[in-house]
Amino acid sequence: VLTIIGTNKNMAYRYTGSKAGATGMAQFIKPTYLAITKDYKEARLHANYEQGMYDHINAIKAMVLFFDYHSRELDQNIAKKLGINQEMLVAAYNTGPSRVIRSIQKYGIGWISQQFDLPKHRTILKEETIDYIKKFRSIKDLEIFG
Repeated sequence: VLTIIGTNKNMAYRYTGSKAGATGMAQFIKPTYLAITKDYKEARLHANYEQGMYDHINAIKAMVLFFDYHSRELDQNIAKKLGINQEMLVAAYNTGPSRVIRSIQKYGIGWISQQFDLPKHRTILKEETIDYIKKFRSIKDLEIFG
């Protein structure tokens, strides 16, 4: 990431996009970004979606606020049962908190691991989110972040 940003500066991630329409470093879709700008007016994020996703500092602020946004929803629905951990936030970032909440309600403490080996049609989480969690675990296992 640092190499990409260092080499490309303000153009890094400008043309990065997903099939869902998420763009930039933060990979937000437009409705999600606009909801965050509305809910966190005091953060003074760019009102324009494209400008907000192309501005790295703005995009990182939006990402942090997005975690806060999901933390509140997870806290209201599941925190009393299991608490909220990093994997829940990572999954919510990728798929939204409702699937995470449903997974926890169905599987409890094994909310993610029990879905790893299920056929796609039986999981609550999308295959993309399960892979996202697996990648997160691999990076976390490197212990470069403490």
